[in-house]
Formats: sequence, structure tokens, C-alpha cells
Amino acid sequence: MRIVLGLVIALAGVPAFAGDWQEEKAVFDDYKAKLADAENLQGNAAKAAAHQALAEHAHCQRLGYVRAWRLETAAWYYLRAGRLDEATAVATAAIGVEDAKRDCKAKAHSILAQILGRKPDTIEAAKQHYEKALELDPSYEVARDGLADVRKAMESKGGSD
Repeated sequence: MRIVLGLVIALAGVPAFAGDWQEEKAVFDDYKAKLADAENLQGNAAKAAAHQALAEHAHCQRLGYVRAWRLETAAWYYLRAGRLDEATAVATAAIGVEDAKRDCKAKAHSILAQILGRKPDTIEAAKQHYEKALELDPSYEVARDGLADVRKAMESKGGSD
């Protein structure tokens, strides 16, 4: 009722109340955005856990390329959720699947590189993972862009290429 009344008064040209209503709406919208971000983080972690659990299912154990895809997808969701330890473990597992498809392994290498590239002491390892990703899938733009960023960071720190 207050919102409707506020809208009517705002349209009637009573600026004091209209300003209060707009401020309340802005606060509410900000709260909704923050809540959505939190839900997305939790949602990404839940999606990651689901993909990881499916990777261990008997069907996926028989079809290694499906298992690798599930693990790579789980790693991506863990990365988006900010759960870097889980992302690292699952991406490493995806790379280790023997009959994984090349593009899947490339994405897993790229995920590891994104994690490793966050720390100065592991930037060389990040570079190696991006290079491996491009070796597996030369058209993978995420890896190409990531490798360029890592090289720039290494140059600015005085590292070797």
C-alpha cells in the first residue's frame, strides 16, 4: 500500500516523499543484487558438487570422456564460486582421465592456469598450463587471452617468457 501511495504521490509531484520512496527502492534493489550474488555463489558450488558426484557415477566411470567433462564442468563452477582448492583438485582429476577429449582437457588446464595465475609464485606454472591448453586446442580463446595476460604480468615483474 505504501509503495502504491508513494507512486501516486510521486506522480502528483510531491518531491519529499517521492525521494524517500526512490531511496528505499534503491536500497531494496541493492539488497536484491547482493542476495542474488550470494545465491549465485552458493548455486555455483551446488552445481559443482552435483557435477562432481555425477562424475563418480558408474555410467561416467565407464565413459571416461563423460567423466572428464563432468569434472571439468565441476571445476569451472567451483572456480566461479571462489572455491579454489576444490576447483584445483577437480580440474587436476579431469586432466588425468585417460580418454578425455582434447577440448575438455584444454579447459581443465585453463582453469588451473586461472587459479595459479593469481599468485606471483605460481605464475610460471600458470603459463605452462595455458600453453598446454593451447597445445590441446589451438582455437581456445580463453587460454590464448590468459596466456597473453600471464606473459604481460611476467614481463612487468621482470620474469622470463
